[in-house]
Amino acid sequence: MSAVGEPAGSELRASDEDRERTAMILTGHGAAGRLEPDECARRLEAAFSARTLIELYALTADLPYPDAVVPGGGAGRSRGESLLARLAHLRSRK
Repeated sequence: MSAVGEPAGSELRASDEDRERTAMILTGHGAAGRLEPDECARRLEAAFSARTLIELYALTADLPYPDAVVPGGGAGRSRGESLLARLAHLRSRK
């Protein structure tokens, strides 16, 4: 745990909403052709079984920023964007 009582970045637990948001991002990238169908399916399975935020981050780390591919993601900042920003910050603390 950190000095303020927060778990280290790799230990923060993912919520159902975090897993669903990651699945939506992956689905968008699959639809855009960035992921082969079998790879997309494997990543989706991993997303729904992920226990930590860093596990979810790893599933999208090699993909372009999600706002362009997330269904319903219009202009401006999305909630998925804030999750990815938080995960990037946590990853940099490793």
